[in-house]
Amino acid sequence: MGGVFIHDRAGRHRRTLMSGPPLPGRATEPWRVRIRDTAGNIRGAGVSLTDGYVLTCAHVLDGTGGEVVVDFVALGDPVSLPARVRPELFVGPDEAGCGDVALIELDRHQPGGLDATLRRTALGWPREVRVFGFPGDVPYGVHTRATLAGQSGPHGEWLQMNGLGPHEPRVRAGFSGAGVVDAETGDVLGIVVGEYTGEAVAMSWMIPVETIVSHLPMALRWVTGESYADESFAEPSRPGADQAGITRRAIDWLNKRDTGDTLLVVLGRDAEAIRWITAVSGREQRSGITPAPGEPVPVPGSIDVAVDASRRSPDDVARRILVRAGIRLDGEVPPAARIRAGVPPMTIVARGIDEAERPGELLEGVLRPLAENGSRLVLVFRSESSTHLRTVRSWPVGTPAYRVERLAERLADLQALEQRVLGLLAKVVDRTPADWRHGRLAGELKRLRAGLPDADEELRRLLERCERATARASRTFASHEKRLLRMKAERDRLRGLLGAYHATAGGAGLAEDLGLAPLYEAAYQALWRFPTDLAAAGGAVEAYQRAIWRALGMGSTGDGDLL
Repeated sequence: MGGVFIHDRAGRHRRTLMSGPPLPGRATEPWRVRIRDTAGNIRGAGVSLTDGYVLTCAHVLDGTGGEVVVDFVALGDPVSLPARVRPELFVGPDEAGCGDVALIELDRHQPGGLDATLRRTALGWPREVRVFGFPGDVPYGVHTRATLAGQSGPHGEWLQMNGLGPHEPRVRAGFSGAGVVDAETGDVLGIVVGEYTGEAVAMSWMIPVETIVSHLPMALRWVTGESYADESFAEPSRPGADQAGITRRAIDWLNKRDTGDTLLVVLGRDAEAIRWITAVSGREQRSGITPAPGEPVPVPGSIDVAVDASRRSPDDVARRILVRAGIRLDGEVPPAARIRAGVPPMTIVARGIDEAERPGELLEGVLRPLAENGSRLVLVFRSESSTHLRTVRSWPVGTPAYRVERLAERLADLQALEQRVLGLLAKVVDRTPADWRHGRLAGELKRLRAGLPDADEELRRLLERCERATARASRTFASHEKRLLRMKAERDRLRGLLGAYHATAGGAGLAEDLGLAPLYEAAYQALWRFPTDLAAAGGAVEAYQRAIWRALGMGSTGDGDLL
């Protein structure tokens, strides 16, 4: 039965004594460390920081008596240093599971160059990440990859990570505290906190950097990257009773994802409510917030960036958004032009638009392209009579007709995606059930088009349901396609191995060996059968390989199992 398993809870931590071959180095991530208790049992992983500190999960340190050993695994000859837990830098999980972070202090500073910086950045869209942990049965470490899937965990403090496929190693005991690295940029985005123990899916969770800082403010000294909100959003007043309506409407809008309702325009005094909502949405501030009973609050991290456009140029605003998104600027393409070239969809608050240097250019050259490419915008005007409101109200973005046509485009993309998945399923066996959605949604699209232009409330609700269903199906099938492509690549790898083993047998004069021939034939048939069952084919190739090694007098696997 599945469930969330926080490693080392209820005596379930896998405690394995040190053993195994020397640890391999990896120069690009020298900050990775393994954490053991003083008896030699592997407790988890950590991220080495400067000044003799290591970041990890608090539950990794449970039952250690405050004394651990930190192994710097990136060195050719691993260095092991004693470390201790400082109570003021230990935030154990509360009853809900919030917190669970700690900084441990080494007895002496680590060797130079073995430290990381932590990156705070917008995390509102899928990113591929990699993790390196130390499961008890592989003490020298295991690489795995995953995709960030959105907010999860207690009070939304965590981010869910979905494994990239059935052949990717699962995050499990020994990964807690491991750095989660952006596969594209190499930035450390947070640390692993837990795993899903069910057999059906490879799923785990991470604590992002901004949540770590909310519980351990000292960690800010190792953080790079801009805050999600400009300073003018800090310390707002709690909205009054006369702003209850806009507050609830804005929070509902922020918490509602995957719809084409992408514009929220806020005027005059209501701007103060947006300041408060922005402040309480930040992960760094969440631990200090105590909402009143029944008071609505936004999902943590629901705003990717909040920028004050007052007295700023369009390029300044665009640069702020790009930097927060983690997009590098090369100096050759102006920031506003880079925005128009396309960026990942984000949720953006832009305040003081009518007080920007060139409001019209900001709206048409930066903010409208963002909205048209899928970003969700809260546009705040200080004046209720701003002449630039007419510009925003002229945009088709967010109207029912516009949303229906965008839905049609996404359904066409979904249809093509489903067809590609169907083609891959003819090549490799995948027992993950596929919920084919395009046909049903295409029928609803006809109904939506028939109801335009006078879209009533019932039609709007149907449109929203279809938008959400299409977005969910697109994410599911995109993940399915990636998994199948990796499985196809694995099939091709096995075919190459089989060919190499057959050549080895032939070179050793074993081509006509009566014991090998049926094993080769079985492996060949398994690999060229459509669709290919990878588990069966892999076992057949391994059986053939082992038989060759035995025939050569090399034992069951020779110098090493190549599979």
